[in-house]
Amino acid sequence: MRTPVIAGIALLAIGVVGFVLGGVSIPTDRDTAEIGPMEISVTHEERIPLSPILSGVSILAGAILVGAGARKS
Repeated sequence: MRTPVIAGIALLAIGVVGFVLGGVSIPTDRDTAEIGPMEISVTHEERIPLSPILSGVSILAGAILVGAGARKS
């Protein structure tokens, strides 16, 4: 595959995730406490929101890149 096709597929995936999930959640570990041999940690999910407009632009740009890469092949 050519680079524009791969970039287009990635943009399409990001756009679909933005529409379906409304953003991306990243789990992080925080508040670790060690009491003797026991360890306590809390996993917190930080959410990165993606706007629907940005998702739509991403899908449109991805479709254009995939189409342009397919024509050159």
